[in-house]
Amino acid sequence: MTQAGTKDADAGAPRHAERGRTMVEINWRINAYRDTRFKELWAKPAEAALDYGANAYGFYQSKEDPLHFKQIAFFDSKDDWERYWYSTEISDARVLITGLYQVPLTYAWHSVIGADERTLEGVEDSPAS
Repeated sequence: MTQAGTKDADAGAPRHAERGRTMVEINWRINAYRDTRFKELWAKPAEAALDYGANAYGFYQSKEDPLHFKQIAFFDSKDDWERYWYSTEISDARVLITGLYQVPLTYAWHSVIGADERTLEGVEDSPAS
């Protein structure tokens, strides 16, 4: 794993630059008994961030609180995020999930200080160790 800000020997650029300079995070609070439907309807729109300039994205459901979902995406600019979030495709998808999540829905911007990853194989539910 590289240290934050160090250069990757192969690429010659900071590793976090591959993901984007900023990360946006949305904490979705889902209404009771709506988590399965939310997951079904929002998985593809979350992934669609890649079509609007995101370098990476993640969509997670808490194991401890199944009504808490987290969506993250790495963008080079806030303009790319806004193109995604306010696009007709994503606006229409949000209409479909109206009533499944709690409002207000807010997002937070983070500066990427450092990031790295290991390849995850078989990202299925695995037993806790």
